[in-house]
Formats: sequence, C-alpha cells, structure tokens
Amino acid sequence: MTFAIPQWCWYVAQYVIEARVTNCEQPSLLIESVLIKADSPEAAYAKANLLCSSSEHVYRNRQGEIVTQRYVG
Repeated sequence: MTFAIPQWCWYVAQYVIEARVTNCEQPSLLIESVLIKADSPEAAYAKANLLCSSSEHVYRNRQGEIVTQRYVG
C-alpha cells in the first residue's frame, strides 16, 4: 500500500521567555520550541510573532507564588 505525503514545509521557532516568581530576585529563562507550518520562512516568522503574544501570562505555581512569564525574543 502506498501513501501520498503532501509537501509540507515546517519551520522551528524558538521563543525565549522570562519567568519571574514573586520573592525571587533572579528570573528564569525558558526556551520553548514550536513547529510552524508555513509556505516560506517569512510567513513562518510572521506566524511565530503572532503566537508569541499568547506566551505571556500570569499564574500561581504549586507553592501559591505568582509567576509572570514574558516573551523576550
């Protein structure tokens, strides 16, 4: 049996995210890798920039401390 695989073009975007925890002086840097399907490197870059805005958020960790994540680059 033969399967036809469509010509997909995937790009890897890496986000650098700064995570700050209340009462902690030093922030942590997270590197997040994401696969993006796009027609060109420019289109992948544009999609990555749109997605990065959703990576910024605030939440409470298991210890009840407030964690703020901010997109750096």
